[in-house]
Amino acid sequence: AACGGDWWTYRKLSGGKMLLVVGDATGHGVHSAMIAGTARGAVEALAEVDERLLTPGQVLKAIDSAIRNVGDHHVMMTAFAASFDSATGALVYANAGQNFPYVMRMGPDRTLEDATIIAASGNPLGDRRAAMDVRHGQTQLHPGDLFVCFTDGLVERQNKTGKLFGDRRLR
Repeated sequence: AACGGDWWTYRKLSGGKMLLVVGDATGHGVHSAMIAGTARGAVEALAEVDERLLTPGQVLKAIDSAIRNVGDHHVMMTAFAASFDSATGALVYANAGQNFPYVMRMGPDRTLEDATIIAASGNPLGDRRAAMDVRHGQTQLHPGDLFVCFTDGLVERQNKTGKLFGDRRLR
């Protein structure tokens, strides 16, 4: 069986909020999977300490600290964290090199319109040669909008002939 470093988690928070985290450790195999497990463990540990610490920026900082000096291999991780407030529709996010998520707005005719990206990149976490560089932002979601985040494991998936699934097909 194969394993890798793609992972995600979500956590319901008080007040109708939700935290979503998506990450992808570089490389393939057991070491990448262990780094992914370490990152997810950092999120869970932070949640157990105090829910108020579960801001997107703080979550990515915790992941960076957890994976920065683990093992002899130099494994980095792209990650995206978002907090969604169901009462206001506010989506607050932080991105450390992860694929740009999409937002598809519900049009006036009640169909989804073309996907737009949340363009905020930053650098991967765990880079021993550089300080953490994360991009932060906020967007407003409305009833019926669709928010899509993913790892490159989806868009780089190949069919039997070697053709990639691709961003265009995902949109």
